[in-house]
Amino acid sequence: MVFDGVTMLDAAGPAEVFAEAGKFGADYALEYVSPSGAPVLTSVGIRLPVDGAAADVREPDTVIVTGGDVLVGAPVPGAGNPSSPRPWISGRRAHRSSGPSST
Repeated sequence: MVFDGVTMLDAAGPAEVFAEAGKFGADYALEYVSPSGAPVLTSVGIRLPVDGAAADVREPDTVIVTGGDVLVGAPVPGAGNPSSPRPWISGRRAHRSSGPSST
């Protein structure tokens, strides 16, 4: 999940890792989502398009919430609105597929 103020490295780095894993047979389909589904502005002012809203993703296997300098003093931007990602992220724990627990 990306948000206004996300650092490019935190958005691109995990994508590079999953792409590399794909070369060895892993089957990942990446989606960039934002709290509202709208494109976001990165920390350097680059507009980053997204695939939709976080709440619209039904059964993700892995969720990565990217970092950004804005998180030092505040929660994920947009977390206070009705389409907040926080309940969505919390709900993923209850719907996790079987496998090793990392809580």
